[in-house]
Amino acid sequence: TARASQAGDEAEKRAASRRLTITFILLLIVGLCNKIFVKLMTFPLYNYPVFVNLISSFIYLPTSFAYILPMILAGRISKAERQIPQSVFIVMGALDSITGIMQLFATNFIASGSLLILLQQASIPLSMLISRVTLDTRYSRAQYAGAVVVIIGIGIIIAPSLSGSEAAECHSLDCNMLLWSSVLVLSCVPMCISTVYKERALAKIDINPIYLNGFVCLYQFLLSIPLSIPAAPLTGISMREVPQNIADGWGCYLGYDAVGLAEAAKMGKPVDHCWPVALLYLSAYLIFNQLYNILIILMLKYGSANLLYLAMTLLVPLGNVAFALPFMPNAQPLTVVNLIGLMVIMAGLFAYRFLDKLLKPKDKRKPDVLLTKQDHMQQARRAAVIVGSASTGNFALEGIQYLIDDMALASPMFEKLKRSPAQIRAGYLFKLGMRHSSSAQQSPLMDSHGYSYDESPWAARDTRLPGPASADIRWTASSEPEAGHTQLLIPAYRAPPRPGPTLLAHGEERASECMDES
Repeated sequence: TARASQAGDEAEKRAASRRLTITFILLLIVGLCNKIFVKLMTFPLYNYPVFVNLISSFIYLPTSFAYILPMILAGRISKAERQIPQSVFIVMGALDSITGIMQLFATNFIASGSLLILLQQASIPLSMLISRVTLDTRYSRAQYAGAVVVIIGIGIIIAPSLSGSEAAECHSLDCNMLLWSSVLVLSCVPMCISTVYKERALAKIDINPIYLNGFVCLYQFLLSIPLSIPAAPLTGISMREVPQNIADGWGCYLGYDAVGLAEAAKMGKPVDHCWPVALLYLSAYLIFNQLYNILIILMLKYGSANLLYLAMTLLVPLGNVAFALPFMPNAQPLTVVNLIGLMVIMAGLFAYRFLDKLLKPKDKRKPDVLLTKQDHMQQARRAAVIVGSASTGNFALEGIQYLIDDMALASPMFEKLKRSPAQIRAGYLFKLGMRHSSSAQQSPLMDSHGYSYDESPWAARDTRLPGPASADIRWTASSEPEAGHTQLLIPAYRAPPRPGPTLLAHGEERASECMDES
């Protein structure tokens, strides 16, 4: 039986490794396609940024509420979730609406797809500033150095576009590089504020991420309509032209050109070339954007944040190379300046995300926490809440890495439970096959790590935890969950019935009277 159990464990490890590898590769492919098509869709729909912004928010409503409504009818959405005030979702939707408008408008008028990818990295130093002020987040010297290097690399990239020779040739909106680059970078501000608000407003509620994102996207879409009116003049559209522009954008998506040669000459806009690329590019972006958000959650579920950051880092050079390929629409070859800026930004990203962990002595590193399947499921749910609404998820990870680090991975759910000296001794005795005496004020029912068990009726069964073969391994709640509070799960074992009751709650020793077995 021991050999069979060992063979089963090895087979499970191999399956988990294959699953993680497939998820990582798919994340790279889908993430690259997402970055490509978010720019490609703006070529045929260049004249209709308001429509693109609205459809990017609306597309998540049918998919989200196709899940939410049946779950509510089936009673799978808790009362605490349904009692969240709608004003909370309205605030989130308003912040995400501002973020979406800024990001998609800037994407429309920044001509270079490579520059678009590089500018997204500028949200890292800006988000560091916001997190330092709002959350008092601490950073290492390597992270500060990495952020400075990223800023230098971006300066190298945009310097030629701001020079007098090139700026003198620019008269159209897409040539106003400084304006739209600033808009894209500053979109990190409402995005980070929205994420911090979500974390604080929902900290005590274990909310379903699809339920959250469904209502956030609903209000984001509704608020994007009035917010688009004052923002439209920045795109060359007057406020009174916004309804007609939205209608023409829908027609372009279906293949009808609204701006011909005469209209283009009169309005100073490019001629529409809608069919079939508008339908193809926009549909591809909407599909890849949803898949990208799903794969982010799966990567955190099956892997780790470090693998997610590695994929994010690799997507930067891959995206730049992709936009330089000859068959790419509006391809722009990589210049010497672009290559230098790319290498500098990559060095900054490496320093920000990985250098501190590599330089820190091994004995001083924070010990890795062995996460079980239940851990990863809870971590994935938390990441889904952190990433936020889908329409801002395209650029979200570059700007909210600190939130994933500090809130998701460093939350109490994933920290090692602190053990008293008596618990440590009990753990060693258990490994030696000896039972700890009740006189030491410690329950004899300890696992290999010295944790206790709890006969809680709210436990959820999980058979992946290490421990004695005779133990009935469970995940148990520390106390009965109250309305509006997160249910905290801790590892525990339910041993065979023994004479005499013994109960030890996590973090609190209760009087126990145990009869020693001879």
